[in-house]
Amino acid sequence: MNWFTFIFVVCLYALYHVFEAFTDISIEQQLAVASVLILAFGIPHGAIDHVLFFKKNTTSQLKFYGAYLGLILLFLVGWLVEPLWSFVFFSGAFRVSFWRKSTQ
Repeated sequence: MNWFTFIFVVCLYALYHVFEAFTDISIEQQLAVASVLILAFGIPHGAIDHVLFFKKNTTSQLKFYGAYLGLILLFLVGWLVEPLWSFVFFSGAFRVSFWRKSTQ
């Protein structure tokens, strides 16, 4: 495990315990913390995912966008069914996976 992965996992673990300990966090407090984090780190999103993907692959656009939209739908369903585990799974597993692929 490299340092990035270790720090990321530790932060997820800490956030999990913060939200478990303080179940009565108001929406105003949540928005304040989220705003600070967004201003500090930005919002990771897939603005250039398609550009990066098509530089390395010859897959059709239909397959790419179908898989991409399928993952988004899967995340949304997961978020509605079990928000915490959806957050942990997608933030941890996919972020680490895509980060490793992008550094190769």
